[in-house]
Amino acid sequence: MLNLFIMRTKLKETIKHLKADELTNRYPLYTLTMVFMPGRFDSYSIAIMAIFLLVILSMDIIRRQQRKLKKSEKNFKQAEKMLKLQLESEKILSDISSKFAAITAKELNQGINFALRLSGSFFNVDRSYIFVFSDDTEQAMNNSHEWCAEGITPQIDNLQGVPNAMLPWWMNKLRNLENINIPSIDDLPPEAEAEKKFLQLQFIQSLVAVPMISRNKLLGFIGFDSVREKKKWADEQISLLKVVAEIISNALLQNRALKALEKSEEKFRYMAEFSPHALSICSRQEKFEYLNPKFTETFGYTLTEIPDRNRWFELAHPDPLYRRHVLELWHNDAKNIENGIATSRIFQISCKDGSEKEILIRTVAMGNDNFLATYEDITKQRRAVKKIEAYALELEKLCSQLDTEIDKARKVHERTMPGTLPAVKGLSFAAHYQPALKLGGDLYDVIKKENKLIAYLSDVTGHSMDGAMLSVFVNNTIDSFISLNEPENITPEKLCKFLAEQYHKENYPDEYFICIFLVVLDLNTKELSYTGAGFQDSPLVRMGNGEQLMLISKGLPISLAFPATMPDFHAGTIVLTPGTTILFNTDGLTEHEANGKFYGERLEKVFYENSHLPPEMIIEAVNEDFTQFNNGSRQGFDDITFLVMQVEAEVKKKLHFKLQSSFEELMKMHKKISEVLHPEYNAEMLVMGIDEMVANAIEHGNKFNLDKKVTVEIVLAGRYILATVEDEGEGFDWREKVTVPMELSGNRERGRGIPLAVLCCDSIVYNQKGNKVYIIKEQTPDSPLDSLINDVKRGRPVSSP
Repeated sequence: MLNLFIMRTKLKETIKHLKADELTNRYPLYTLTMVFMPGRFDSYSIAIMAIFLLVILSMDIIRRQQRKLKKSEKNFKQAEKMLKLQLESEKILSDISSKFAAITAKELNQGINFALRLSGSFFNVDRSYIFVFSDDTEQAMNNSHEWCAEGITPQIDNLQGVPNAMLPWWMNKLRNLENINIPSIDDLPPEAEAEKKFLQLQFIQSLVAVPMISRNKLLGFIGFDSVREKKKWADEQISLLKVVAEIISNALLQNRALKALEKSEEKFRYMAEFSPHALSICSRQEKFEYLNPKFTETFGYTLTEIPDRNRWFELAHPDPLYRRHVLELWHNDAKNIENGIATSRIFQISCKDGSEKEILIRTVAMGNDNFLATYEDITKQRRAVKKIEAYALELEKLCSQLDTEIDKARKVHERTMPGTLPAVKGLSFAAHYQPALKLGGDLYDVIKKENKLIAYLSDVTGHSMDGAMLSVFVNNTIDSFISLNEPENITPEKLCKFLAEQYHKENYPDEYFICIFLVVLDLNTKELSYTGAGFQDSPLVRMGNGEQLMLISKGLPISLAFPATMPDFHAGTIVLTPGTTILFNTDGLTEHEANGKFYGERLEKVFYENSHLPPEMIIEAVNEDFTQFNNGSRQGFDDITFLVMQVEAEVKKKLHFKLQSSFEELMKMHKKISEVLHPEYNAEMLVMGIDEMVANAIEHGNKFNLDKKVTVEIVLAGRYILATVEDEGEGFDWREKVTVPMELSGNRERGRGIPLAVLCCDSIVYNQKGNKVYIIKEQTPDSPLDSLINDVKRGRPVSSP
């Protein structure tokens, strides 16, 4: 009974899990009634219940297995469908890849259209397209390619030059390399409002777009549009689109590179065709691929005559021994060339017409396994170099007593400098030249020819033998022009033009050049013509009336880097008035740097403050100021050269004395100058200073030697009185003496001359040697009281106010 009860309980639990329809369909009603009929516990009932229980359990197991089988079958069909889709996708990608594998630049558009049509048709979209950025700045985009399904309106013509700023949300995603997946444009976020309006104009309901990237460069994007219905994009579609985008991106970038290469090759060919040097391109198999026209012009050989390098060596180097030497050098250099190291060699080349030329050959490896060689004809240069070398050997023989090349060159350069400047009535000159520590290239000269005065400053490149030789060339060329031409034919333009023409004939290297400033003064009219060639500092001018100006001329330097006809030597003119002073200087003065400053910042002020003084004193004033600026030294890094030219001011009186070296002569002179200066100029102190300087010249300069003279000159100009005292002695270092204070105590009768003279005048300056002194007394208008005192001194009647 207990077993029967347990079986009935299990059966009820089993039936409880069955649905009502399953229960009535599977089992007869009478069986259920009998099974659950109360009170039936006989053996028959028990057997029936047991059998029924087993049947139900078996049927349930069968049903469960059937459901699992159906589920597995459904999964299999889905997997089969996915596999089929994957295979079809791979076939599309294979077809597209094959299309682009061997595509040419001309076939690129056809290949892109093929890829868009194939992928768009496969996913049943309405439109597939490509947008590319117009340039690297990503300022605008263009719809470059488009495929449309049947019945869909193309948009490509409307989507050219679309500003990227119109679609900020879109561009932000692309720049972040994100895909753009829009199942419905209604779902776009608020920040994409501009994009929403833009898409609505094209009736787009859904789209997907992926960035086109190649070598980390964003080129544009590729996309699918759905116009007729909204569409959700599967991951497989997006993945396929990304692969297509990558294929097309690489093709686009390669096409751009090919176009750039074609443009570069076109540019190279243009440059090669019109190159002033011969060019050749030879393959690694030593076959000549290209010879430019200059090659045939230089050597006479064409590509047909020299198809390979071996034939070239045979024709260019007919001598077997020399050819063997060239071949050895070439094979040694070839290893360096293949490793990217350019080589340069000078070879003797035999031309087709039988002439011999010295050629500088430079060879480099090109990126396409070819060699590029340039051929520069340096025959003339080499001959010129040989001439210079021969001249240098001759120079070494003449200067064998000197120890170094610098000393030899210094001597050559010094010979180009004028020993003395010409004496010209109404004009005065002074110049200063301080060579660099190494040999420099500055040069100046003043030359008089009848009624013309020619003055120039030049600065040539180089601080060695080159600079010296160029200075010699400039000096000789200018001297030749002046000596071969009549005065009326001597102008700055003609002289500079002649210098340039001769320079080009000499065929100096391109890195050499001449900077020069040249003036021609008509001594009758005082008209000054001037021109400059590469001269950096414009001469400073103070006219007689005090007006300050510059002589500006900024022409090109004379150099083989410019054609001889290119520089413009146009001249300016100015009429000099009495008292006009001009300062010419090279850049070694103004560009000298000390303590972080350039001397050019103070030169102008020094000149104009002293421009009324004689040239010698202006020179000394500039030198003294430069010495203070340069920490006590007059030595510069470059040559320091400057020249002062002055039209003498109107002179009221001029006194000249030539004295024997005795104090008796001094007393005679004192009486004469006192008679002239005291009554009119109230110059007692100046006379005292002159006396002291003459006494020093007699005693310390000429040492009382009566065969030696002391020359005294006194000029009474408008603004100053100038006295010069010159002896025939050896000179001395006067700078320390000038700065010694006046000693008023003590019993010494001598040794106070210079300090006393300093007190008696406004300026006192010696020449470089120290045997000539300049004494200046400024003339200033007297005050009413000064005039009254002077009148009393002179015995004039004083009128009452």
